[in-house]
Amino acid sequence: MIVLVILSTIGLVNALALYWQYRLFRQTNRPMFCLIGEDCSRVVGSRYGATFGIKNDLLGAVYYAAVIGLAGAAQVFPELTPTVGRLMVVTIVPAAALSLYLFYIQARVLRSWCSWCLIGIGLNALMAMVAITTL
Repeated sequence: MIVLVILSTIGLVNALALYWQYRLFRQTNRPMFCLIGEDCSRVVGSRYGATFGIKNDLLGAVYYAAVIGLAGAAQVFPELTPTVGRLMVVTIVPAAALSLYLFYIQARVLRSWCSWCLIGIGLNALMAMVAITTL
């Protein structure tokens, strides 16, 4: 589970950085920094930038924090480890599937890339592989 905690921590920092940058963009019109030189605000500000009415960056932050919390619960209450492991799989795999869908949206619909989003997508794919193979 330590690998999932590390990946989730990176994801949490990434999601919060994306939230902060987009917030500054909206408030000050300051361009978002994109590691690959694209227009991240075009992706994040699109109609696909929210799921169930919640901005994807905030949804991601809550998701990563929840995974960290579940892993912590398994450490504090070792008897819950099998249950927590199953709960993590049923949380992580759908999140990875949603990420792959959002990757498709960037590639085929928006034809624009957000490096921060791509980092999250990669982390979610890695987390799903770890969860499926180890939990």
